[in-house]
Amino acid sequence: MKQLGILIFFLYLFSINLTQAQRNAQEYETQYLKALLLYQNNEFDKAKLAFAHLSDTKLQTVAEIQPYAYYFNALCSIKLGKWLDAKLIIQNRHAAYRDWE
Repeated sequence: MKQLGILIFFLYLFSINLTQAQRNAQEYETQYLKALLLYQNNEFDKAKLAFAHLSDTKLQTVAEIQPYAYYFNALCSIKLGKWLDAKLIIQNRHAAYRDWE
């Protein structure tokens, strides 16, 4: 009986963590879309900050979107004339996502 209680407790903890991960992924996607809108509206300073924050996130659930945050962060740097920043961002993206093209 005690083992069943422990199993239920761990299943409960697992479901909480899974729900939190899904919520974090949805929040990340929302922030990404807001940053993309800033970029589309030529607000490159604000977009660069937003994409930099998104690039720094350590969530495994956003691995398919996160390389694009690096990409748009570099594009914002180029639009702002910050060529060395753009180069560094692309190098960081390459280090984090070697297989991404």
